[in-house]
Amino acid sequence: MKFKCLRHSILCICFVIITINLGYAEQARLDTIRERIETRSYPSIFAAWGGVANPPLIDRHRFEGLNDLQEMAIYDVHWNSYFIRWQSTEDGEHVPIIATGHISISRNWQRWMIHYNPNMLLLYAMTFSGIHDPQYMPADSPFWLRDSDGNRISDSSGFYFFDLTNEGFHKLLAKEIALAAESGLYDGVFFDAGKGVDDLDRSSRLAILKAIRAEVHDDFLIIMNTNRWRTDPGHAPYVNGLFMETVWDALPGESNYPYTPAGIAQIEDTLLWASENLRQPTVNCLEGWGMSEQVFDSPDNMRWMRLFTTMSLTCDNGSVLYNKGLGEHWVGHDHHWYDFWGVNLGQPISPKAQHYLVNGRERYDGLYIREFTNGWAVYNRSAITPTISLPEVTAAVSTGKYDATHTVGSLDGDIFLRTHPTRVPRQHKLLTTSWAEMKRPKFFGEVNEHKR
Repeated sequence: MKFKCLRHSILCICFVIITINLGYAEQARLDTIRERIETRSYPSIFAAWGGVANPPLIDRHRFEGLNDLQEMAIYDVHWNSYFIRWQSTEDGEHVPIIATGHISISRNWQRWMIHYNPNMLLLYAMTFSGIHDPQYMPADSPFWLRDSDGNRISDSSGFYFFDLTNEGFHKLLAKEIALAAESGLYDGVFFDAGKGVDDLDRSSRLAILKAIRAEVHDDFLIIMNTNRWRTDPGHAPYVNGLFMETVWDALPGESNYPYTPAGIAQIEDTLLWASENLRQPTVNCLEGWGMSEQVFDSPDNMRWMRLFTTMSLTCDNGSVLYNKGLGEHWVGHDHHWYDFWGVNLGQPISPKAQHYLVNGRERYDGLYIREFTNGWAVYNRSAITPTISLPEVTAAVSTGKYDATHTVGSLDGDIFLRTHPTRVPRQHKLLTTSWAEMKRPKFFGEVNEHKR
């Protein structure tokens, strides 16, 4: 009898210890969302649904045609709903749909990626205004937008619209996001603008954001697609970042293609506003659109890629992407991976949006410089081509020139490193490593050290 009591006591103590440890682990997990944002190295690259399009650089170990773990782990921010999503039922509950077959597999994949890239953030992807899946809710649900005859409203592509004025839908959506947060698989939610977003009632969008914030922990991220325009100031206390899907100012063949100085100024203005006014921790994702009729490393594409990258580096603490552009084979924001993104600039040590003063005194609108632990970034939207004088000899990443002075062209940007990069760029080390090698603990440590 004494033995049974002792065994029972030991089991109770073990249960309490395990419970405490699990609680501590969960709390640490939540805290690291902010830590992962604040400790990442730059440039910081994100993926919007699609993936990298350099086939020779990737070991193609894929699951069901989706981006594999090796490919996804090169990004600091990635949104998708690969692991799990939820479908609402007639009684207002949610049924999980797990792509991997069991949630434990999804959790192992997620842990693996974070172990591989400890600064990575995974977001649950949704659309604000509607969905292409008519089974998302029962056909007779009151939460679909309907015409005067009571039929669900959809467009020619099969996109079904939600009734965003329905408070019951606000609660249903908030519950789904709460499930995503509770699953531990996602660090936040990404809301695509979807269709008809310009017609949405401001109060409805605000009510949805408030409903979600009431159901998730403080550091759970909400990122919204607002294209190149500012979000409503009333949303700022609830939104952590913008996905700036900038599109082009003009189409191929037109004189102003792809971007005009005025268009770039508008994008910059929105990024500066978001960087200063949105909820902390802030994660803005700036996406430039490539010139699809040119090869990815053409002089024009390289220049625009550098401009968007350095705009993000000097005007924000966010992530950046430069995609392939809208062409015949364009799929879901696919992009090439540029060596320019692979350098280790470190972390910022000077404030954002600091103008570079030419000759120490002349200020030009749109000419910014920022110091990082391993060098400087310069972004130039101005009409001049200035000579940049730095306090020490640096290497220009675009040319390899090693000097104390450099030039940065109009509508261009560059990164200047204190020393020549002698280590293998992180994207090559990630993408050319075999699947078997990636599972070795030693390699994890090497990547983490390199990432820092």
